[in-house]
Amino acid sequence: MRKIQNPVRVRSFVPSLVLSSVLLCGAVHGAGLSWPWPMMRGTLSGSTRLDASGPTLAWRVVAQPAGEGELAFEISANGSGGHLQAHARIMTGTGNGEWQVDACRLDLAPWLALLAAKFPALSGWQGSGVLTVAGHGMLRGGIIDGTATLALADGELRNDKKKIFCEGMTLQLVLAGLQSLRAEPGQELTLQTVTAAGAELHDLKVSFELAPGGEVRVAEAGAAGFGGKLSAEPFAFTPAQMAAAFIVHGTDLDLAQVRAFADPQQIRMHEASGRMSGQLMLRLDPDGLRLGCGTLALNGGELARVLFQPTPGLFTSYLPVNVRGIYTGFEPIELGKLPMLVKKLQVDFYPEGETAERTVHVQLEGDSTDAKRPAPIVLDINVDGPLQQAIQRYLSMQRGR
Repeated sequence: MRKIQNPVRVRSFVPSLVLSSVLLCGAVHGAGLSWPWPMMRGTLSGSTRLDASGPTLAWRVVAQPAGEGELAFEISANGSGGHLQAHARIMTGTGNGEWQVDACRLDLAPWLALLAAKFPALSGWQGSGVLTVAGHGMLRGGIIDGTATLALADGELRNDKKKIFCEGMTLQLVLAGLQSLRAEPGQELTLQTVTAAGAELHDLKVSFELAPGGEVRVAEAGAAGFGGKLSAEPFAFTPAQMAAAFIVHGTDLDLAQVRAFADPQQIRMHEASGRMSGQLMLRLDPDGLRLGCGTLALNGGELARVLFQPTPGLFTSYLPVNVRGIYTGFEPIELGKLPMLVKKLQVDFYPEGETAERTVHVQLEGDSTDAKRPAPIVLDINVDGPLQQAIQRYLSMQRGR
């Protein structure tokens, strides 16, 4: 075996090339190398960690001449974080050449802590799954560019503190370039179930692209949840900032589940059934998901049923005695003994407070469910206090279960 010349530069270059091939992500620049390189033949091996919390990788590089002024490299890396097998051919005079990942498998679990150091929003998350990577491309002066395909199957994510669980996660991402990272429209992320604060979404599907500069542009996002369908209007966000605002449309939502958010402590309503549709603004930040302004209304032509919490005098205190004798359904309705048949129901959300006294406004028109005890009514209900605080109290109660 020939002695390897310029050992300092070779040792600097090898970890950079190996780790760049493993990650295939981020703007990877050369390791401060100068050209030309001498011809060489030999084997270099060692171990490295990208971060104190990351897995240890044992790497090995075999270098040998491949032609006039050209070197061939066989690269491998193994560890608890996965496996890599790659090769490259480089012109010693310019640093130009080609690279290819022949096989790469990354276990999601040990890499999450490393990603959390770069993306604080991932702090506290744990996960599992296997990410496979394939790619090839060019080297220009030691700088890696090219294309790569990342695929994740049957992945899981969870945050025990926030009581958020994601199961059945799949990802198909084709990077069209590494300098800088970019992916064409049509990339896809799917999750079988997402559970948070007692609510559960199913069959979540997100179609997106990755724009230069790291911006994720979501073209479509939809899921089944709250007994109906949810879909988001197109929006964009930067993962490093973990901040986004988007409008979600809800179709045929279960009134019982909507009530849990509109009246989380069941102050006004004990039970509710029916179907609603509408839209809400949602805001995502490092603290979680926040509710913005929006409106939900009973589907046209449909009826709902509402059972109020016992509230003596809720209606009868405003009715003359002779009227109460005619409309005998009011008293059992306000005592929570008789449901109300609802013909119109609209819920307007003002999370930051339309006024100091109203954060949810409910418009209701209905009658008694018992024709023998009529109670025709048109009612406005204001839910007092900051809506966001009420929702957070609800979420906290759910997390504590």
